[in-house]
Amino acid sequence: MDYKELAEEFCQMHIMYAKKMAGTSLHRPTQGEGNVLFFLLSVDKEILAGQIAKCLNLSASRVTNILNSLVKKGLVQKRVDPSDKRHVYISMTEEGKERVCRKYGEMISMYESVFQKLGMEDTTNYIRIVKKLSALLDEERNRKSNS
Repeated sequence: MDYKELAEEFCQMHIMYAKKMAGTSLHRPTQGEGNVLFFLLSVDKEILAGQIAKCLNLSASRVTNILNSLVKKGLVQKRVDPSDKRHVYISMTEEGKERVCRKYGEMISMYESVFQKLGMEDTTNYIRIVKKLSALLDEERNRKSNS
């Protein structure tokens, strides 16, 4: 088997994983909301909506739609800068923080169970390889953006 075949197999694994996760409480059509909420929790301060788009590599219109939905759900709040109405600051509500922390705990429990079944050695190797793959992908993206 060559590297291209391995890459195809890897991509197929991700497609199958996404199909398996579809419809579960950890994967929904609004998964972009989860990414934004986890990002806001990690920032833990007010941040401009445009910075969210840039940091998460999302379009401004996609972030606007996500934020409007999160505001309606009471999970984030917006504050318009009175000196420049183009600047909209976003922060999490207490309800938003509680929900993200609860979801994070659920994710940890799920993966802990899976990793126990996988075993310590395989789990450690898996995490090491995923980290290495992520670093290599970052290098490849940086190389392509600099050329």
